[in-house]
Amino acid sequence: MTIRQNLDSKKDVAKPGFFEIKAPKGERAIYGIGLGVSFDLGTNCEGGEDNSFTTISPAFEVLLNTSVKEETRSYKAGFEFESILGHAAVAKARESRTTAGSLVLLGRANFKEDRVKNTKSLQLAAYLTHFSIGKGLKGRPNYELGTDGFRWLYSPQIGFEVDHVYAAEKPGDEGEVIRAVAQIDLWMYPAAAKLEQRLVINGTYAFRQDVEDSTAATDDSHSTFTGGITYSFIKTDNREAGIGVTHIRGEDPSKSFARQNLWQIGLKIQFK
Repeated sequence: MTIRQNLDSKKDVAKPGFFEIKAPKGERAIYGIGLGVSFDLGTNCEGGEDNSFTTISPAFEVLLNTSVKEETRSYKAGFEFESILGHAAVAKARESRTTAGSLVLLGRANFKEDRVKNTKSLQLAAYLTHFSIGKGLKGRPNYELGTDGFRWLYSPQIGFEVDHVYAAEKPGDEGEVIRAVAQIDLWMYPAAAKLEQRLVINGTYAFRQDVEDSTAATDDSHSTFTGGITYSFIKTDNREAGIGVTHIRGEDPSKSFARQNLWQIGLKIQFK
């Protein structure tokens, strides 16, 4: 089980789930919830879990903010998947301790209801990245690099997203948007060996371009940066918990591309 703020790509820098209560002087209390949960059903490949090539995860998301200025009430339910397309070559390389690489397909499909905009939509997304095992070229993606004093990893990916709004209070909100996506994620581990990779600095930059848009929206380009630092006081093979700071700047796709510029401090929890 993985707990985070929303159902972005599984390789994105995870924003921490949160629950908050604000009580401005002379105003009513403001409540906020950001929670995305996915459950790994298991894998599908001969040779056991170590040689797996597909993982399917049912997931749901709740985003709530009762502030008049930033009111948010949206819900998602669907599934995520991750598939190693060259699983046979990778499994063979693991056994023989040789080198192999594979494209990795990441995706999600879900229903979304936005009770502020009064819209209902179906969303589909697919992304491609690459990873390899064994000795290979320096600087390759999705492969941990560096020394015991400093280790790092980066993950580029490209893909597309489809957002089909089939019901809306405003006719201009109905329609279909197809977006091309380019994204890069970076993880850095200072004092990696000494701290057992408990301290991580990470960031994601994503650019989305609307290829086709039948809605009334006029903004066709969207960029988002998410960065943060986390220290995990619990870190095992099956679970991780720590405290982190996250900065979000740009048009956040999890909030219907509303422009964001904010900092969040919260507890980050992950079960595997």
